[in-house]
Amino acid sequence: ADPASDYPTVMVALEAGITVAGSRGKRRIAAEEIFVDLFTTELKSDEILSEVSVSTMGKGEGGTYLKHRHPASRYAVVGVAAHVAIKNNVCKSVRLVVGGATVVPVLARGVEEVLLGEKPSVNTISTAADRVAESLESPLSDLYASGEYRAHLATVLARRALAESFRRAQKQK
Repeated sequence: ADPASDYPTVMVALEAGITVAGSRGKRRIAAEEIFVDLFTTELKSDEILSEVSVSTMGKGEGGTYLKHRHPASRYAVVGVAAHVAIKNNVCKSVRLVVGGATVVPVLARGVEEVLLGEKPSVNTISTAADRVAESLESPLSDLYASGEYRAHLATVLARRALAESFRRAQKQK
């Protein structure tokens, strides 16, 4: 549950299912619900992660993960994962998740509101990306990057990730 780690952001974007095992048996947790705070997951003290499942991408789907790396650690200052599906050149589903900017990965729901049912274009992608920062409550600040800078990076990376995801989805027809 390190906010600078890549996999939480990607797992939430792909709607991964996570199975944990413990003394009370097994249970399944949605990736969107497993990360609860800074370095904190939903796992109980006697549980371990035993399985991660992710659906394969189908026809008309595309995904991208981009990040701005911290120069010293190479961990994400901000990472953005996008997963889209198109049919007849219209956006049928979209998930854009931002990691590193807040204590847990954040699903940018404003992106869905702009893109669903629309033809992906430079303008609609740009408008959608401009909605990303509103999903980031209390962005993290440190010596390297302020919260405002992280919100700006999230917007820039969202624009790029969405454009690339739609390009990849177009190729999967």
